Amino acid sequence: MIIYSSGDIFESNTTALVNAVNCQGVMGKGIAYQFKEKFPKNFINYKTACDENRFKIGNILITSEKGKLIVNFPTKDEWRKKSQYEYIEKGLLTLKEEIIKREINSIALPPLGCGNGGLDWNRVEELIINIFSDLENVDILLYAPITKNIGSKDKTLLNIEHLIVLYAMSHLKDKKRYSLNTLFYLCQKLSGYNSFNFSVVYGRAYSNALDVITNDLRNLKEKQGVNFDSFIDNYINTHISKKMENEFKKAVPKLKTYIELLNELDGKDEFSELINIVEIISNKDIFTSILLENNDVKKMIIEKMINIGFIQENILGQYEFNYNLK
Repeated sequence: MIIYSSGDIFESNTTALVNAVNCQGVMGKGIAYQFKEKFPKNFINYKTACDENRFKIGNILITSEKGKLIVNFPTKDEWRKKSQYEYIEKGLLTLKEEIIKREINSIALPPLGCGNGGLDWNRVEELIINIFSDLENVDILLYAPITKNIGSKDKTLLNIEHLIVLYAMSHLKDKKRYSLNTLFYLCQKLSGYNSFNFSVVYGRAYSNALDVITNDLRNLKEKQGVNFDSFIDNYINTHISKKMENEFKKAVPKLKTYIELLNELDGKDEFSELINIVEIISNKDIFTSILLENNDVKKMIIEKMINIGFIQENILGQYEFNYNLK
């Protein structure tokens, strides 16, 4: 049975999730990149099959991971090229065989080959319905593209700062304003990423530029409602430039490390203490004495910074930033 759905495909309760991929072993952006992040075992299997030339148009590669069946569905041969309707048809026929053989009772499909793939959703939708219409005991959830509901102003709204903030918010455990401010303050201090021009006021990091970005996203989310996640995925698939993609990939590794540290902290006071410590190191103050203070919170944060590799001790017994942190 065909069921139309919207929102985040990863939140569906289906047995299987379809991941639209190429045959080159690349999951570089959009929903495919999210699959890579959420299901690393699946990515390894997929990449190996591509490297060994075992994954072609019309093939289906299924991995069981985290309670889901991840169905890698090739919609294009090379990641830079457009998809073709015959690719979708071949894959759907193979997928139908796998559904029957494995007795899969529910499966979620994104708009295969649409967006960056260049195919028309109406034709793809017709293929899906024609091929799957007789699977009466299987729930087929279709996540249709929402491009037709997106205004031209929305299409040009997002820049690299919006995408990086969205990534940060999806990975930070503490999603409050001070958490986001602290993260990008660290980026400015340790990585030279200065898009938000932070200052420290009363021991807390503040950026008016970051407030503008978060307000943009808040307004867009209010406008899109339940379709917000789908809007973002569709935007990434259809409107992100190569320059934005490269900037995003360059920023993510450092963000991951900083987020790892922040996710170990608890509450506004600990975030504020981290900023205090970073300011002290930046000013080249003798740092060993701080370790000797009767302050358990400071000691705990310093230990975490050392363990992750944020700071290192120089020959003079001072602590300094590790700017080569990966």
